[in-house]
Amino acid sequence: MLGSRQRPLLTLMMFTIEFVAASAPAMAQTNDQTIALLQHVRKGYEAHSARTGQMHIKGTVFLKQGPAEQGTTIPRAKEIPERELAFEFHRKDNLLRYEQQHDFEEGSVVYALNDGERLLSYAPNAVDIYPLSEGSFRWSLMTSYLGESLMFDQRQGYEDVGRAMASLVKEIQSPSEQRRITSVTVDTQEGLYRIRLDWPNGVDTYWIDSNKGYNLVRREKQYKTPSWSLQRTETHEYALDETGAWVQMASEIKGVENGVAFARRLRVESIRAGDLQLPDEIFDAASLSIPSTTYIEDHHFSPPLVLRPKTIGDMSMVSLAELLEHDLSPEESATVTQNGSVVVKTVGKPEGSPGTKVKAYSQVWVFTIVACVSCLLALLIAVAWCRHKKSVTP
Repeated sequence: MLGSRQRPLLTLMMFTIEFVAASAPAMAQTNDQTIALLQHVRKGYEAHSARTGQMHIKGTVFLKQGPAEQGTTIPRAKEIPERELAFEFHRKDNLLRYEQQHDFEEGSVVYALNDGERLLSYAPNAVDIYPLSEGSFRWSLMTSYLGESLMFDQRQGYEDVGRAMASLVKEIQSPSEQRRITSVTVDTQEGLYRIRLDWPNGVDTYWIDSNKGYNLVRREKQYKTPSWSLQRTETHEYALDETGAWVQMASEIKGVENGVAFARRLRVESIRAGDLQLPDEIFDAASLSIPSTTYIEDHHFSPPLVLRPKTIGDMSMVSLAELLEHDLSPEESATVTQNGSVVVKTVGKPEGSPGTKVKAYSQVWVFTIVACVSCLLALLIAVAWCRHKKSVTP
């Protein structure tokens, strides 16, 4: 948190920014003014958010989904009776672990891990492995309802307030055809920032509270096309933890999508922070006791490398422990041999380009083989020459 000596400076900065924003309606808000406000929000959020240290959170998620109007029918798969799911989250610097009761399978638990080398999710009978390069967006998807409530928006580059502000600035400076945002406007009053994004078929409005660590406190989303409609409202509550960082304590998301009404409420019941002495072992895949017959997909590869249990036909299965030894770059691929081992090689690089470690190893073996063949040929030539000399000697 900011100390008392820093608050007068912050108040002066806030007054200056608010004065600029309040002037905008009288004359069209310029891109430079909008960018200045977005950058101010980003810096405020980054100054208040805790990204390292240890934390343990326990809470509950409430779910309900059904027809938006009485008497209407929706696909059975979209109906979810009211349920209550417990979740737990551990963080030790960059190591992360999330676990939650399964949505539909009673007694089952879903897990997500960041062990510092890769991302891994484990649901009943299935493991998915992702490269760390997919970062915070993938982690948000893997952590289910907690991840959804923490995201600024469900789009890559919008995982939190800081990243979202940076993405919006980039969009204003260099508009992209994929996003198709028609306008971005920002106004502020008493430390509450309202950011409105206009789209061809809808509007997104966000409220960010500088008195709550520049966190997202409310969002409204309205979209309508000939084939799709959505109305969605989010509200979020925050509190300071033991270390002085702002932490989300409650969240409510509700709305209607194509006639299906949904409601999700998240409540944090306990939170501990500081030196918790969390063991590294809980962030390792071995702590999940994953059965050897589990179906595995590794998304380091494109398309994903699919590994099936031995019980399915006569297809080979590599152990999870062996697979996790290969943290592959985008330039590498792997195949599973008949005996279940993994062969890694470099692909997609032109000849003569710098290779990876795996490729370098391959080059060493090629050089060794060529050298051995050359020596063998030289030896054969020498023996043949000696025999020829003896045959012609009187």
